[in-house]
Amino acid sequence: FLEGFSTHLVGGTMHYEYLGRSGGSNLFNYKVVFTIYRDCKVEADYDPEIKACVYGQNSKKLEYSFDVDIDGTPQRVDPRGNTDCPLSKNACLEKATYTITVPLPASNSGYIIKWERCCRNEQVNLPNLQGKPKYGQTYINYIPPTYIVNSSPYFTEVPVPFMCLNDTTEIRNYAIDPDGDSLVYSFIRPYAGAETGNPNNYPNQTCKTNFSLSNVIYNFGYNEIQPFGANGYASIDPVNGLTTFMSRKEGNFAVAVQLKEYRNGILLSTSILDLQILVFQCTPNAKPKFSQFKETHEVEAGEEICFIYTGTDSDPGDRVTIKAYGDMFTGANGFKGNKATFAERTATNTVGSQFCWKTDCDQARAKPYVFTIELLDDGCPSKFTNKNVSIIVKPFVSVVEFTGPLWVCRDQIYDYVAVKGKTGSTYNWTADGGQIISGQGTDKIKVKWGLGPNKLSVKEISKFGCPGTLYEKDISVYPAVPSPSFTGKDSVCLNNVERYTALDKNNVSNYKWFVSGGTILGNKDSKSIDVLWNVIGNGYLK
Repeated sequence: FLEGFSTHLVGGTMHYEYLGRSGGSNLFNYKVVFTIYRDCKVEADYDPEIKACVYGQNSKKLEYSFDVDIDGTPQRVDPRGNTDCPLSKNACLEKATYTITVPLPASNSGYIIKWERCCRNEQVNLPNLQGKPKYGQTYINYIPPTYIVNSSPYFTEVPVPFMCLNDTTEIRNYAIDPDGDSLVYSFIRPYAGAETGNPNNYPNQTCKTNFSLSNVIYNFGYNEIQPFGANGYASIDPVNGLTTFMSRKEGNFAVAVQLKEYRNGILLSTSILDLQILVFQCTPNAKPKFSQFKETHEVEAGEEICFIYTGTDSDPGDRVTIKAYGDMFTGANGFKGNKATFAERTATNTVGSQFCWKTDCDQARAKPYVFTIELLDDGCPSKFTNKNVSIIVKPFVSVVEFTGPLWVCRDQIYDYVAVKGKTGSTYNWTADGGQIISGQGTDKIKVKWGLGPNKLSVKEISKFGCPGTLYEKDISVYPAVPSPSFTGKDSVCLNNVERYTALDKNNVSNYKWFVSGGTILGNKDSKSIDVLWNVIGNGYLK
């Protein structure tokens, strides 16, 4: 970038990593990385050193500045796929990084890190000033109060330098947050930067006393959600940053992806990926396509889901690669539990691979899990298709209850039955103060109750091994009533009436008499009864 007015910047980003405190001091160390891309065809060199400016988030005043050296030799970044294609060779990028560890004092408001530079390449959707690009670029990131330990997310994908005219192109902008915080992607107007009159180039780079930030003003007919104009197309998935673009005009176009980092609903940092998309007329090459692509799946927690995705390329002899990207394969961005699998495969014209995921019980959530599957051919130029897949993992919801007596006698056995359970479920029973005689694991058990306190509970376990909520009830246990006795004759004459009286040993007030070979006269539920013995032979009374 040594030529201050040269047009060369095509994009970049900035992130930081918290490294901890310096011994027992009050200094918090952050590794700050600026990643910058430029057009390979420009002869200007990268600045050997840039200046990082640190402002207070509340004061917006300059508090510190640091000179940051370039990290070695810039690297050429070729387009993905067939790098021998002449079009690909003419659309390469060069990447440079600038890294520094900055010690910052404790702060209850946090910091803003900023670097700005001039100039961009000429863009179809941005204005020029006196025949030169009007805008430079600015890269910022926000460090929250230092009592919040945080490392910002970082983009893992290299910006795609070109796409073909009238061709719908999907571009991944996948980022990883080291702390597993929630990420939200959106389009934003790119930040403006230093201008041609003061390009902020080496060795004259400076920091402004007060923090300021402005966005570019697009040319008429363009904006952040229509960077290719009304006849073009642009969309972004807020969950994983997959963008879809289409342009009906050739040239360079400025686009920016904003990445916001949240923890427990609180915004911690904001950064952008500034992109230049070069659109030109390509030689004919068919784009690989998916066969019968299903975008959304639903499973119950604990269930295993497997499905095959296939893709084809209509150009004879084209080699096609299928590959998947996402947190569920790597465990990044706070993903927890069982990981999914999807093997990368390459074949001629038609390729397929199987996705498999054995979900666990804790992976149920309302927000879908999203990953991206890509098809990439080796044509000239290589073309690719990316599609998102969403999987909703539903929780196992149990509404099980049980029926059976809640007032019982000690040392007696009672039956209990689980109701409202789901097909294939098992049941985990617990009888506090009792003994499960039989049926554990099934929906029907027998329990012998002893001394209390007494409680019966059941938990339904789904057919995939996930537990439901616990259903329980208190059981009231009473001492068993001893066997009763009564007075009266046990040898009687036919058709005689005899009186029988229960011996009240337990202060009971309810009685139930049963007779065979005779007839109870009057009230059958009183303490004393009269029985007419009217059948010859052996009878009984109890």
